[in-house]
Amino acid sequence: TKQFGGGGSFGNCRGVYERRGGLTQADVAQGRELASQHLNLDADVLRCLQGATEMLGLKDAIGVHVRRTDKGREAPSNLTLSIPEAATRVLEHAQRISVKRIFLASDDSQFLIDLQNELKNEGYEV
Repeated sequence: TKQFGGGGSFGNCRGVYERRGGLTQADVAQGRELASQHLNLDADVLRCLQGATEMLGLKDAIGVHVRRTDKGREAPSNLTLSIPEAATRVLEHAQRISVKRIFLASDDSQFLIDLQNELKNEGYEV
């Protein structure tokens, strides 16, 4: 469609397939606009999520999802990302928003364990 640059996909899959490059500022702005127009949470769902956030102690946390096994073909660099590199990126973001708690998720259990240990060694609650 014209709205998606003629390719039928948002941002021509930039940010998905490395060979297509990263998202541009225009992609990000368009994505935020689309999300604000079309993704609206029901009030009950929002209350449920806010309650879960408080109950799980995630109100002042950053969430990080490291995709590795299923992204190997689309983004090969995900498989070359080292623990120190990942930790540095997470810590930079955590410091930027002033949080000391990190919620981690990954499809690579050993990577998850190693990253968790690295972040704990830096004094963060994981």
